[in-house]
Amino acid sequence: MDADAGAVSLPQSGPVVLRTLADHRAFTLSAFCQACDRSVVLDKSQLADRYGWDVRLEDIRRRLKCQQCGRPADRLAIGWSGSSTIGGGVKIGAIVGFLVWLGADLVYYANTTIFDLTTTILDPLLTGVPFGIGGGVIAAVLGRR
Repeated sequence: MDADAGAVSLPQSGPVVLRTLADHRAFTLSAFCQACDRSVVLDKSQLADRYGWDVRLEDIRRRLKCQQCGRPADRLAIGWSGSSTIGGGVKIGAIVGFLVWLGADLVYYANTTIFDLTTTILDPLLTGVPFGIGGGVIAAVLGRR
């Protein structure tokens, strides 16, 4: 079997069009019912077991019915299924804090007559701690939604 058999082929130019369930493995897929204002995140594995990975998203939408009111789903929405763990939030927060503070300290260093880079390097490293904690708190709060 070819190693790239499941890969999405990209066109040389123009937009990338994702049509099948297999094209959306890295994304979340949600169905919306406008009649009762309900939405639900769909389980792609269950959909694949039922319809196959090659099923088109439009075909899935046509077959879905709202579990609350019984009407057909109005639309499907695609979202990113990236990690929102506390550890991931700490890492991203620390990196962002370091980079922002390093940029600010380098600008300050360039505009002053201080010839010691110790503070310019050490300050952003220490700033990674509170920014990392903030990133972890944000990830924890977003993870509870």
